[in-house]
Amino acid sequence: MSLYKARFTVEIDGKIFDEHVGFTDESVTKYGRVELMNKTGHFRQTERYGFSLEVREPLDGYSVDILNLTNSTVTVQDVDGGERITYFGVYTLETGEGTASAGEAFSRTVTFSAENKKIER
Repeated sequence: MSLYKARFTVEIDGKIFDEHVGFTDESVTKYGRVELMNKTGHFRQTERYGFSLEVREPLDGYSVDILNLTNSTVTVQDVDGGERITYFGVYTLETGEGTASAGEAFSRTVTFSAENKKIER
């Protein structure tokens, strides 16, 4: 039986952000492929980091203005002592449409871009 990460905390510029529901770490392309005459070549690409948070919208507003982040630091920590991912130079890219269903809080997905990323285990 496999164990999965279930709980995590999000910290933005040193402030705890509790309004999150989900977190998605975007993939990073490191190399590209070039078709040559007799073989396949490779080239190094600039690494571009990003992530998205699914957030609930509280009635009194967010504890941190995540809809307008500029040059911020965001840390995602596994509560059970697992890895810690820190993003540097974070900017808000896109605010998705909000959704609401019966008995559930209004939520939306916010997408971010980062200049750098550090993973600690």
